[in-house]
Amino acid sequence: MAHKDIQILFTIDGRNYEAVGFLNEGEERISSDHMFARTANKNGGAIGTSDEQLLLDHQNKIPIELQDFSLIMNRRCIDDTLDNVSYIEFECRGKFWGRSRSSSRYGYVQLTRGYLVLRRLL
Repeated sequence: MAHKDIQILFTIDGRNYEAVGFLNEGEERISSDHMFARTANKNGGAIGTSDEQLLLDHQNKIPIELQDFSLIMNRRCIDDTLDNVSYIEFECRGKFWGRSRSSSRYGYVQLTRGYLVLRRLL
């Protein structure tokens, strides 16, 4: 199965989400700009701050099969400095999920198979 074919659906407190892959067959990595272009506006909407908090508050409901991945929110946080593109990333740290903000200058961070994009389904 190609990374782009990964789709893990789950529901937390009535909100439906999916974690999806974005790499085409034979690709090992792509830039964050390409990742956002491939996953934007498909099957739902971007993750908002209320979704981020809901995930942190109910992390025991995040499917166990996602623990091997870092989850990137399907939205950008634009910094005012250095033209950075920032995004929110969830990562399982032992028993708990943590949230961090990652950034890439001009979208050049290389994302690999260890990442999935998290989207909200409407």
